[in-house]
Amino acid sequence: MTKCKTIAIANQKGGVGKTTTAFSLGIALSNNNKKVLVVDADPQANLTTYMGFYDEDNISANLSTLIEDFIDNKEVKTEQAILHHKE
Repeated sequence: MTKCKTIAIANQKGGVGKTTTAFSLGIALSNNNKKVLVVDADPQANLTTYMGFYDEDNISANLSTLIEDFIDNKEVKTEQAILHHKE
């Protein structure tokens, strides 16, 4: 993973296209045979919904639960929070 790149899309203002940009960029990179991990840090989970996971309340782990486990000194199992998209 020496050639791993990190791309952050951030802006304090809402409604400026951060989620749409992250989704479109992730799809474009994936279509170019790149391994992609998109992280949905928004409490509204819009990116998760964009990716086709419509019942986010029944997802076993998310970024929030991972942080809670870390704070509570519990074992953090990041693989639980990774949702695999068919593409």
